[in-house]
Amino acid sequence: MSFVLEAKSINKIYGTHDNQFYALKNIHLQVQKGEFLAIMGASGSGKSTLLNVLSGLDKPTSGEVILDNIDITKAGDAALTKIRSENIGFIFQFFNLLSILTAEENVLLPLLLSKRNKNGLKGKAKELLNLLGIGHLHSAHPPNISGGQQQRVAIARALITDPKIILADEPTGSLDSKTSKEILGILRYFCDTLHHSMVMVTHDANVASYAHRIVFMEDGQLVDELKLKDKQGDRKQVITEITNRIEGVLS
Repeated sequence: MSFVLEAKSINKIYGTHDNQFYALKNIHLQVQKGEFLAIMGASGSGKSTLLNVLSGLDKPTSGEVILDNIDITKAGDAALTKIRSENIGFIFQFFNLLSILTAEENVLLPLLLSKRNKNGLKGKAKELLNLLGIGHLHSAHPPNISGGQQQRVAIARALITDPKIILADEPTGSLDSKTSKEILGILRYFCDTLHHSMVMVTHDANVASYAHRIVFMEDGQLVDELKLKDKQGDRKQVITEITNRIEGVLS
């Protein structure tokens, strides 16, 4: 089976000699096409460090990160910038939109770093905004729209280059519960229906319940896994199962 993203024997070590600290220890992880994977763990467990390594924003001390059959840990800075701009979409907690640009211009922003043919992509930006229910806001500036609408713009921005993988860091952390459910439903739709692949870091069982699979981290290691793909019927039951797993990891 081929994977969109694969981490092999990842270690991230800080310090030297007797003062070494393993932020990540012997991580093995695979993401399939169309999979929605959540990474959970307590603060300091290594989940954000792992996301940074998977994105190429940080290099591991040892190991490989294979994205679309390319080991990005061996790529130089210029090649890595190109790989990230064309193959990885990012969704952050605080949206990171530019207030001086319109919603549509923010969506198109990643293309400034890409050498791909840009013909027709303005139309694609409008199509994505329409799909996300905010097509009528294409000329609005971020300060003039709600947090949920801003996150929808950020999702469209993450998708504009048809990335191989979408990496999300607490994507609903700044949103109220109703808006969070709407955004998570959208992310799940993009994986289930449009076959995008996503890795999401979260500490929230409610948020993680929208994933197909959850891996749990403790002290820089993957210590447990829960498959949810066929358990979406009763979300309360799923959330309870996730919470029990978290308590088991932390006990």
